[in-house]
Amino acid sequence: MADRRQIEEIRTRMAEVDVDILRLLEKRARLSREVGALGDDTGNPILQQRERLEALQAAATGDLPSESVRSVFKAVHAACASLEGPTRVAFVGSDGSFGAVATRQMFGAGVRGIPCDTPAAAFDELARGRVDFAVAPYETSQDGPVLSTILALKQTDLMVIGQCEIAAGVALMSRTGNLGDIEKVYASAHDHANSHVFLNTSLPRASVIDVRSPSVACQFAAEDHGGAAIAHEAIGDAHGLATVLPNVGDEPDLRMRYALIGTRPSPRSGEDVTSLVFTLSDEPGALLAVLGDFAKRGINVKNVMSRPVPGEGWDYIFYIDVMGHATDRAIVAALDEIKKNTRFFKVLGSYPTKC
Repeated sequence: MADRRQIEEIRTRMAEVDVDILRLLEKRARLSREVGALGDDTGNPILQQRERLEALQAAATGDLPSESVRSVFKAVHAACASLEGPTRVAFVGSDGSFGAVATRQMFGAGVRGIPCDTPAAAFDELARGRVDFAVAPYETSQDGPVLSTILALKQTDLMVIGQCEIAAGVALMSRTGNLGDIEKVYASAHDHANSHVFLNTSLPRASVIDVRSPSVACQFAAEDHGGAAIAHEAIGDAHGLATVLPNVGDEPDLRMRYALIGTRPSPRSGEDVTSLVFTLSDEPGALLAVLGDFAKRGINVKNVMSRPVPGEGWDYIFYIDVMGHATDRAIVAALDEIKKNTRFFKVLGSYPTKC
């Protein structure tokens, strides 16, 4: 039988430790503000965060699981990053969309996000210097690489410098967290369409009201006792909503990889991937020659995709991910050879494999 008195004493000590942690977090916040006052604009923030997280994991004693160490400090870094100065990021999607979730995950809740309808629009904001970075969908677990992002990036001098993976599921959320209270559901047109099966089978009597964004859906649900919202749980949580049912989308296991786009290349991290696009010369064995240039140098080709180029008849563009950094000697040699067998060639960027 549990010793209640002993448990209460331990929980009291835990509460005291929580206060100690709070004071240290406040100290960390003050240091972040000092950095902001000095105007630090050096380096790749995603790579810097990764290096710090790995150092913390290495320093851990094991009392807290390694992945928990990473998760906790990732949240701390994101929260404090906004104190150094509001980072301006153009993302693809509406307010509260998956693009917004990915942006908040990378830069913290204090990020100044600018919603854009298309990757091209987000990249234009970055190219014109109106934002510091851009975030765009790069790959889905269902359809693979996102062609619209790749084609838009191909037309610029910008580059991929990082990545972020999120679970692209949506939840049903409300003020009370009680399914029986729900009379109406607020959802963006996209989330409404992607939750069609759930709404018809589980809430056939509820009115579904389309709104302009997931954030607006959550705002309305937060003000309506009988209302609920369909959105990513992170957005609902930010509006004080409780999850009624998770994963109500028609594709509950969908995951999305978002690319962080910058104006300066990312340095080597030791575990990088390089993305490139090209079109081939119209001759036998051209693709085999490209893949062979990687194979004979021991370079792992992780992904190969080909798609018709819009507006150019049946001409195809090829997208490839290879393991390593564009400055690695083997990759430099391979790329020099590949240019001989391609009509168009561009390195989209080298970036760390981990978020």
